[in-house]
Amino acid sequence: MMTKRLPWQHELAIIDRTRKAISGVTDPEQLVSVYWDGIGGLIPVRDYVSVSRRGEQPPYCRVTRSSRFTEHLNPWTQRALLPRLSGGLLGQIAYANQPVIIDDLPERLRADDPAHFYLEGFASLVALPQYDDGEGLNVTALLFPPGIEIDPAMIPMLHWQSGLFGRGTQNLVLRN
Repeated sequence: MMTKRLPWQHELAIIDRTRKAISGVTDPEQLVSVYWDGIGGLIPVRDYVSVSRRGEQPPYCRVTRSSRFTEHLNPWTQRALLPRLSGGLLGQIAYANQPVIIDDLPERLRADDPAHFYLEGFASLVALPQYDDGEGLNVTALLFPPGIEIDPAMIPMLHWQSGLFGRGTQNLVLRN
């Protein structure tokens, strides 16, 4: 099944509703929640993993969010509690400094990969960096199970939206 774009009027209504909802948010953690609730109407992505290389030296990165987390941690106030990975597929994605699209995830994911837990069972991913001073310090990977594919025509706009969201979140972090 291919995930396709909705009629433009429907997308516009979702985006407008989401923008209104986030316009009064001052807490970066709440912004993430409100944004994901809204953006879920545009693309049915239930699974994701986000990594950050902010404050880390290669090949390290931290998993800041995951649909597989059983405990929610605030990446700004509880950073030291977040899983720290070295290398592997998520490490490569964290340091790629550009969008990464992997359509053959089961073939690329080794059993000993440090991110195996986060990526196992998915067929593909679309990883979108959020740039800070030209560096993709944070990356969110949208994960797709077998049988679900994303329409490639959606990826450029998702990258644009993801980047604006990342910048907005960073502005709130700095503000607070």
